[in-house]
Amino acid sequence: MRTLLGYSLFSVLLFSAAHCFGQSLTQGLTQGLTQNVAKSFAQDFKVGTAIGNITPTSVELQSGLYFMGGYGSWKDRGPATGIHDPLTARVICIEAGTAVCLVVIDSLGVPGPLAQQIKQAAAIKSGVPISNILVSATHTHAAPDLLGLWGGSPTDYRNRIVREVAGAVASAYRGRVSSTLAFAEGKGVAHNRRDWGFTDDNLGLMLIRDVNNTTVLGAVVFFAAHPVIAPMANRDISSDFVHSLRAKLSRTLRAPVIYFNGAIGDANPKRDRSDNYWSDAELYGEDLAKRAAMLMDQLEPIKPTLSIEHATLEVPVDNTVLAIANLFGIVEGNIAGPIWNRRSTSSLSHLRLGGSVSITTIPGEAVTRLGLAIKKMMPLTYQVLIGQTDDSLGYLIPEDEWQTDRNGNYEESVSLGKESAGRLLSALKPLMERAEQQKPDTIQE
Repeated sequence: MRTLLGYSLFSVLLFSAAHCFGQSLTQGLTQGLTQNVAKSFAQDFKVGTAIGNITPTSVELQSGLYFMGGYGSWKDRGPATGIHDPLTARVICIEAGTAVCLVVIDSLGVPGPLAQQIKQAAAIKSGVPISNILVSATHTHAAPDLLGLWGGSPTDYRNRIVREVAGAVASAYRGRVSSTLAFAEGKGVAHNRRDWGFTDDNLGLMLIRDVNNTTVLGAVVFFAAHPVIAPMANRDISSDFVHSLRAKLSRTLRAPVIYFNGAIGDANPKRDRSDNYWSDAELYGEDLAKRAAMLMDQLEPIKPTLSIEHATLEVPVDNTVLAIANLFGIVEGNIAGPIWNRRSTSSLSHLRLGGSVSITTIPGEAVTRLGLAIKKMMPLTYQVLIGQTDDSLGYLIPEDEWQTDRNGNYEESVSLGKESAGRLLSALKPLMERAEQQKPDTIQE
């Protein structure tokens, strides 16, 4: 999502809004735990998965209204003209007394207002509490722009996504069956474009099997890498390397596969692109799939207990360009206050599976060092971070890394501000403390 600031304010607004990493700015974060805390235990998990199709048709693309998101400024890339591979919305619903549904959409990012529409529709259709439906994005840079920053996409398409996701959540929830869950962790390969020399390279695999552990019902993969192998010049619809990862592992397991991104803020698949980017995307995705498959003999069972908590945090919008862009309607979001004191509000969640898996969701793109700091706060054996959830706020950068000329301070130029990461950590702290207090004897594992 490389772009240069223009000379006029309007160009600057479009640039900052055009940042590659979902700048919906819908939700910021108001510090403090919500009271919606669910803890439960059961004899086994009940799990369901579903996949919805959100690929625009060839006829729809002929309208020229499905602008590609992620790179450049307003309408720089132009509309999508073809389809390389389908876009999907994938859902896993897990129940152990209470139910949680995790959704991931093949999109650069889902703005908070749209995420809220999806959650409301899905809650009505499925009966799952709205707060327990979490909507994230794969962050592919080869999908129609849902944030409205690169030219947008038709209202009909956004409405279709709401319907498809709501239907998929209802299908996954109603189709849940008694299941076992198991988790293993290995390593993947990515490149840190801010030149730290490392990324969060943990590759997580959560396997769903029947209660007899004889049949694989599905798999969930967690990893941190930007789906940016397809370049700005590409105008074909695609989920980038995520497509081949899911397809390869699905063939191996003969079961559906769901992928969630992590601390992707400065993690690219590789240092440089080649002209054969589709081949590169396929090879990279298949490599991650093979690495995930190799974890099958390392899986550790997850005891059937489940708890979920939520928090909010308020973040000042110190980026003047973004604040003005919001006032002009270029960037939508839950942002309020006068121009000199604009503030954004958003949500975060923590999910605890058994006594071994801790999952935290955040509404933006944490850079590697922040992502690792969040994981350090998390309890249990396995720590999983899911980004771009329930909003798309852009980059989250630690204060000691702020404006240190890494990657030309590109990420800083499309961040809400220097305080964002610190406020995020402060909001997460009580969530983590409460999760840590849930000892095995109190959750009856």
